[in-house]
Amino acid sequence: MLAFWFMDDGYTRIRPGRQPLSEIATCGFAESDLRILAEALLRLGIRAVPQRGRLYFDVSATKTLSERIAPFVPSSMRYKLHPDVAGRVPFDPERLQAGPAAVLYDVRRLKISPISREPIPPSSASTSRTPTIS
Repeated sequence: MLAFWFMDDGYTRIRPGRQPLSEIATCGFAESDLRILAEALLRLGIRAVPQRGRLYFDVSATKTLSERIAPFVPSSMRYKLHPDVAGRVPFDPERLQAGPAAVLYDVRRLKISPISREPIPPSSASTSRTPTIS
């Protein structure tokens, strides 16, 4: 999921004489959500700083991020990766094969009453729902 998110909203800035730095645009997220995202990325070993509607990655985190997602990034999107990683970690199409569906929500059992096949009595069906003005 992280690879797809980065391919959509992320990029790596490459400036002459400087190390590459990555960012992910997060303009639609609340500040509290950005903190949650940053904490989740940190659990993956990727430090991100939420600021001004973006998640910013330092030099080390940029490389780590690229290493984590590179196997999922096809040739048409490799320009977004850290250049060292793009050349070293190849795209692995096998990683994109569909596997068993995972349930990402709580399963709840609902009691559903069977549909009645009994006809609606004529007195109920013909009752006018239009208000009358007196």
